[in-house]
Amino acid sequence: MIGAPGLILATLRYFIEVDPIARQLIVTKQFGPLKFRSLRQLSEFKFISITDHSDPDCSFTAYHVSLCGGRGTRPVMVSFSRRDEANEFAQTLGAELKLRPKDYVGTEPDAD
Repeated sequence: MIGAPGLILATLRYFIEVDPIARQLIVTKQFGPLKFRSLRQLSEFKFISITDHSDPDCSFTAYHVSLCGGRGTRPVMVSFSRRDEANEFAQTLGAELKLRPKDYVGTEPDAD
């Protein structure tokens, strides 16, 4: 009973493909042989943010690169364990989408 969900989570893979001709973003979540795809229009997104998140004892820090839009737009987020990987991904994605990444690493989160 515990083995199947653990196996599914262990095989979780997340892919983001940009189709500049159709101006779409294809987000694929893959759990072993199962694939779930969603199409998003590039016009929904306005900027790329880079943020950090530490666990309470500060033994691990994750860096999140999010493709964000206006209010009501669900962001697309990818996490990294190293800041240089997050920065490189944000720069590559920004160049592809012609959006400039905003670095919020080390800042305090908003109250809401």
